[in-house]
Amino acid sequence: MANWGTNTDGSGTNPPNLLLLIGFLILGTGCHYYKLCWTVSGAGSKIIVGDGTNTCAVTVSTSPTWNTIPVEISNAGQIVQNVAITFGSLLVQNGGTLQYNRNGGNIPTATWNSGSTVLISGFTNSEPGGLGQSFWHFTWSCPGQVQSCELQGALTTVNGNFSVTETGGANLG
Repeated sequence: MANWGTNTDGSGTNPPNLLLLIGFLILGTGCHYYKLCWTVSGAGSKIIVGDGTNTCAVTVSTSPTWNTIPVEISNAGQIVQNVAITFGSLLVQNGGTLQYNRNGGNIPTATWNSGSTVLISGFTNSEPGGLGQSFWHFTWSCPGQVQSCELQGALTTVNGNFSVTETGGANLG
């Protein structure tokens, strides 16, 4: 906690733990955080990834306890989801990305604002659930894909761009 500050620019006093914070911003130029397994709680608590301008990617590899608080991914912010996460609520802003880097499981239910992106990158042989949402941009990039995947009927709404960049040579329908 010695490198963390209570102000949005990183300055300020060092919090003794994250449970005392009302809001929690993860931001910075090219910032990357790994194994985020925090428990954030308390009235008015919220996690915001990114400052809306600078690139900030957060890789979650250990299941956090975020099931009672709102989480927001701002413009240029990204959560790389390697494990199951239950969000109290998830808002993906214009320019924000949720990278679903899992095989199977469920894409978290979110509010996908205009210009937001879900990036599917971890499929190998078990189709993700949670495809019945109203996504804005939907990108499929799964170089490890070894089995065909059928999205027809499950993926119902893409309001922006639907992009396929990598399928590992297997079919995507």
